[in-house]
Amino acid sequence: MKLVIVFLLMFSNLLFTQSTMVVLCDKNDKLPIEYASIDFLNGYGIYSGEDGYIDYVILPEKFMVSHLNYKSQTLIKNEIKDTIFLELKENFLDEVFVVKKNKIAKIGKEKIKKCNNHSDYQKSIVPSMGLEVCFYLENKETFDIVLKSIQVPYINTSFEFKDKKQKLMVKDFNNLLKITVYSVINGKPFEELKEMSMYKIINSNELRKDSFEIDFQDPIPLPNGGLFVSIKFIGRVDEYKNLILELPYEIVNYNGEVKKISKNLMPLLPLEETESDISYLRYEFSNSKNWHTIDDYNFRNKNKETINKRLKVPIGYKILLYK
Repeated sequence: MKLVIVFLLMFSNLLFTQSTMVVLCDKNDKLPIEYASIDFLNGYGIYSGEDGYIDYVILPEKFMVSHLNYKSQTLIKNEIKDTIFLELKENFLDEVFVVKKNKIAKIGKEKIKKCNNHSDYQKSIVPSMGLEVCFYLENKETFDIVLKSIQVPYINTSFEFKDKKQKLMVKDFNNLLKITVYSVINGKPFEELKEMSMYKIINSNELRKDSFEIDFQDPIPLPNGGLFVSIKFIGRVDEYKNLILELPYEIVNYNGEVKKISKNLMPLLPLEETESDISYLRYEFSNSKNWHTIDDYNFRNKNKETINKRLKVPIGYKILLYK
């Protein structure tokens, strides 16, 4: 009898777990849609998993689902069932490349610029789900250029309270990033070049101590006006490399008032002053979703030393030059 009760409890828990999951699917082929944006419409949001699933329990009463390839939908939580279907939208991008493909097959001269780094966590960007940081790669050469990789510096230490004391701690991380290439209009990121987008997991146990590489399997031709390359923080992944479906914030009681505190991700991205290089960032779940130079994005309020100074993430890169 006890075995029967235990079995029933396990079975009911399994059903409950399954019933809390909602899957996003393509309306036509019914295939799941990975990493769609789920905007909570309150400054926070999450992403669907690699299998299209989202956790019904953590959804707010009203939310918006969007994806680059699909029409956005605003939905009411108690009106949805176990599947949300998204309708494909037509999206044609203008060609921006000027390098001929037959050039890429030739042997070129490799040029490497190393990234810079420092250990001052106070002069850094603290990521959270939906934060996207964009780096400008310009073409100053008289040769044809292709981009092979970029090198992104990081800091994996920050202070935390332990044993009633503030201590500088090394932080492990295992996060999913989206890598996006943008065309350039008026000096800002403009349109996503979908065929060059990709996802990358960064695990602190598998990286160099101070930077990580983003390698492009197919080298990217750099047009005369340059390109932007961005990294967007999608969220933490588990040991099986699956996106963890979790709330993007913690709920705390502060002086009798309930507040939402954003869950920060690691690693931090170091910043340095610049006069010419451009870095932009934006937060996918903000109201405007506009790009901002980093000195314009509230960072000045956190570090008085950086007031009125233009800042950048000092990335490195590897390019090939062709005559």
